[in-house]
Amino acid sequence: MRYEDLLRDPIASFTRAARLIDAQADAGDVRRAVEHSSFERLRAFELEHGFLERGQRSRAFFRSGRSGMWQEHLSDGQIARLVAAHGAVMRRFGYLDAGGVPVDPAAT
Repeated sequence: MRYEDLLRDPIASFTRAARLIDAQADAGDVRRAVEHSSFERLRAFELEHGFLERGQRSRAFFRSGRSGMWQEHLSDGQIARLVAAHGAVMRRFGYLDAGGVPVDPAAT
């Protein structure tokens, strides 16, 4: 499952995830899960209560809720290391083209 899939169709993505783990979730359960995990709700929670997973040097864990931000925020060196370590998986899920160049899977 990709973040872009969750943004595009959260109900279908959550439903597939629930089935994958054999969760007994009906349509109402999935709808509530989507509502409770929306970017807006998580960002508001973080602003009010903090968020344990936020890095010490990060202003926020939930920054923008948009896909593709890694290409704007990581340095060329960081992207090169990421591709070197995970290129095959990145290509499989549409984050790299056939030549290993980063692409935006939301644009495809």
